[in-house]
Amino acid sequence: MVKKCGICGSAAQFQIKNCSDFYCEYCACEQFGDIALLVKISSDAQKLKKYIDEAMVTEDTHGAH
Repeated sequence: MVKKCGICGSAAQFQIKNCSDFYCEYCACEQFGDIALLVKISSDAQKLKKYIDEAMVTEDTHGAH
């Protein structure tokens, strides 16, 4: 599920660490000025893709023996 910016409703890319407040890049810059203070989030789809990619690499490595 895509997280939404709490201000404008766009897809969020950042959140306050250990908090459920999410922000798109524009709103994060407007609210905080320095987005380095925030945690970059990834969507579930990106997490799933990374998991699948890692599993395929492991399978390829083990299959080569």
